[in-house]
Order: sequence, then C-alpha cells, then structure tokens
Amino acid sequence: MSLFRCRLRYPFLALLVTWCVAGCQPDESSSAPLSLEQAREQTRRVVCLFSDARMPFQRAQAQFLNLLDAQDADHELVMEDARGSSSRQLNQIEALLATPPAILLLQPTDLPSLSLSLTALKNVGTRIIVVDPPSPVKPSSEIEAVFACDPKEIGRAAAKIALNALSKRAGDRGDSIPKGRILQIRGADDSAWSSAVHAGFAECLTPTTSVILVHDTPADWTSANVQPRYAEALRLQKSIDVVFAHDDFLAQAAHLAATAAGTRDDTLIIGINGFAGTEGGLEMMRRNEIDATIQRPFLVDAAWLHLRQPPTSNPTTEAQVKPRAIVPSDLDQSAVLDSNQSKSFPDE
Repeated sequence: MSLFRCRLRYPFLALLVTWCVAGCQPDESSSAPLSLEQAREQTRRVVCLFSDARMPFQRAQAQFLNLLDAQDADHELVMEDARGSSSRQLNQIEALLATPPAILLLQPTDLPSLSLSLTALKNVGTRIIVVDPPSPVKPSSEIEAVFACDPKEIGRAAAKIALNALSKRAGDRGDSIPKGRILQIRGADDSAWSSAVHAGFAECLTPTTSVILVHDTPADWTSANVQPRYAEALRLQKSIDVVFAHDDFLAQAAHLAATAAGTRDDTLIIGINGFAGTEGGLEMMRRNEIDATIQRPFLVDAAWLHLRQPPTSNPTTEAQVKPRAIVPSDLDQSAVLDSNQSKSFPDE
C-alpha cells in the first residue's frame, strides 16, 4: 500500500497507480559480511526522506520520483515520511546507519538537529543531497548538493499579486491608495516551510500599511478545515478582501467557503503549487475557483540528474530555482501549460 495517498493525476503519471515504501530497519545480521548481491543492492539504493507528505506538493514529488526511478535501471528508490516530526526524521536517518544507502535525498524538517547523524552517514559512504529545505543551507562537509526554492520568495510573490490586485481595484474606485484585509491559511502551524512563506509574505506587505494581514490560521493541510476557519475569520473581521492559502487545494476550499458565504465576488484567492492536470491549480484558475497561484519547481528531477553523476570533492553544490507567479493572463503561455513542473533548472 502506498505510504502517501496522492490526489493528483498527471498524463505522464497515468500508469503509476501505486508505489511501495520499504522501511529502513536495522539489520540484525549487520555484523556478518555482506554477500555480493547485498553489496550490489546497497550501492544502488537511493533513500528519499520526506519532511511531511501531508503536503500535496510532496506527494506529487513522490509520484515524480517513482517515474524517474522506473526509467533508471542503475538505482533502486525507497521513500519514507517524517510526517512533520523532526524526531521521527532523526530516527529514520539513524536507522540508515545499519545498512547505509548509496544516496540520501533529504527534505529536512530541521536540518541543524540532523547534523551529527548526517555526518555519521556521510562517514560510512552515503552521498547526501538536500532537496527543498525550508531555510537556507550552509555549505558543509556532509552535504554534497542542495536544490532549493526559497519559500520566502514564494510568500513575496503572493504578496505582490495581492498588492497589484488591490492597487488596481483602488484605481478603479478612485481611491488614492490600495486598501485591503487579508486572510492567510497556512498549511500547518508547526510547518517550518509555511512559516518561511509567511515571513516573505508579511515582509512584502509591511511597507503598504493600508493592506493588513488581519487573520492567520492553519488548516493542517486539510481542505475540510478551511470552511470553519474562513467562517471564523469572516465573523471576526467582517470582511476579507484577499485569501492567501499555502496550497491550491486549500485555496479551492476557500473559494467554496467564500461562495457559500456570498463573499466570493469581492475576494481574491491565491494558492501555491500551480500543478497542471485536471485537478491542478492551473485548471482551478480556468474554472475561476482560484484567481492566482505560485508555481513551485519540483526540484527532485534536478536532484535525480545530479545523483546519476559521479560524486566530486568540490564544496557543497547549491542550485536555487525561483518560483513563478501565475495570474490569468499567463494561462495562454505554452511554457506554463506544458511545464507540469517537470523541469527544475537552476537559475543562472
């Protein structure tokens, strides 16, 4: 049975119905010499540790990794999920020391707390590649490469969309300055990634004092939680001009909540992810369920391409890929429509 229940359907993943996750448990016979076959399997094994696969984005990354693995006869992929727990992820890494994989793809919950265990894993020969960290990663001897999309940049991009829309509305109404009240729906209160997105969003809003983040609430990555959160925000704040949700599915749920409350026509709704496909954010925009989204790069494709290359003795390689703001006028661009986020190219 799949560890992650994926809601997304992509044409290029149509044949990938389920995938299995093998737990990395200490081998009771680890003191015995490895057979030739065991040694061969160990040098082929790639372990991917997700920080929190409650996030639809990470579940989509898992689907994409399965596709890459299916096309690669030289490696064997294993995936595990920390479900947002730093202690669980630390235990997963320490368990790998019994049978070290060739490569670790790590989406960290809290990288500093993992440092000693990562150093031990590096010392027994595992290549360590960090993917999509929630905060900047300092170069280190244990980390070979980092593939990142700064979540603060995602927050800033969403704030710019909100400010541009409110400025246009102010102009249409003859107001001298943009005004607005914003509801933010985070993925989860304890999500370091959501906290970083919030930091970028709030930073960009701060200079415009007439645009105010009046309500900030978590939804625990669950669409069903959005309606009561929206209703409570509306009861307390009386009006909401912008909803910024940390996922397109949460944004879609905010659309339903605003529609039920009779406020949808006066509310701008912004999501994150920008998936293509029938259930993705781009299609939600075409159906006028959400008004904009911030498209994130998958990054696991760039990481997989890197791990297929021989390791080097160079300092930590870092590749930053920028998010892309998508508004309705962008939907006619073939680059947006065809991307499916399947190409993560580092910025020049």
